[in-house]
Formats: sequence, C-alpha cells, structure tokens
Amino acid sequence: MNKKVFISGGGGLLLLGGVAFMIVGSAGVPEPIDTSKRGTKGYYTSDELAFDLAKIVTNLRGTNGEFIEILATAEYRVGPEIEPAEAPGLFSAKAAKLQDRFLMLISSKQRKDVESKEQKEILKQEMRALIQKVVFPDQKGMIEDILFRDFKIQ
Repeated sequence: MNKKVFISGGGGLLLLGGVAFMIVGSAGVPEPIDTSKRGTKGYYTSDELAFDLAKIVTNLRGTNGEFIEILATAEYRVGPEIEPAEAPGLFSAKAAKLQDRFLMLISSKQRKDVESKEQKEILKQEMRALIQKVVFPDQKGMIEDILFRDFKIQ
C-alpha cells in the first residue's frame, strides 16, 4: 500500500489507500461559533454600541394636526460574527424599513398613549422590539435600550 502526503499552505490532504482525509491546521482557521446561545446576554460583546436613529415626525391619531417628533438612539450589542465597526452599516442598510415601521407604529398612537412616563417606556419597548426584528432578525445582535434624545408633542 502506497501512502502519500500532500501538504499545501495551512492545511493538507492525506491520501491513504485511495481514501483522502483533510488535515486542517489551526493557523487561519476560525473557531466555530456556538450559536445556541444567541438571544442571551452572554452571547454578545460586553461593549455597548449606540446608533442614532433618524428623526421621526408624524401626526398623532385622532388629533387636529397635533404631531409628535422623536429623536432616539438605539443601544445594542453584537455577537461574535459581527465586527463592531460593521454594525452601523446594518442599521443604515435598513434605514427606510425602520423609518416606515416607526411611522406606522407611532402614527397609530393617540396623545394619551404617549404622554405619561409609563407609556413612553411602553413605546420604547415597542421600538426596541421593532428594531430587533428589522436589523437583527437572526439575533446576531441584541437591542438593549432606546434612549429618547428629544420627544415633543405639538
């Protein structure tokens, strides 16, 4: 029986009696990512990142021309498969869809639905869930919080 070993670069091919086996070196080969923990805090980086969302201006339902204007920031973390520097591009790529979803959500609200602190917290949670679904549907990132930078009803 002839045994031949062919090695090239960081890996090699071992040929034994007509059967080939791939030998993979550790250099340059990424470790497999355990995705079973996606959706849990331990899966994501410890660095909290932030993305400023586009201004939202829309009429409130059931009012005579009253409108709401919101400036907000999404705080989030990313999993090991996303480089933190790449994350803002994920938001930018979904900007039109996010704006559409925000307008649909917020324009369905009446003034009484967004006046109190408790109702603003509910709106934040709705926005957080919406962003999670649009930007990270695969849970490669997690939206931690929504911060209102400006919130006006006029």
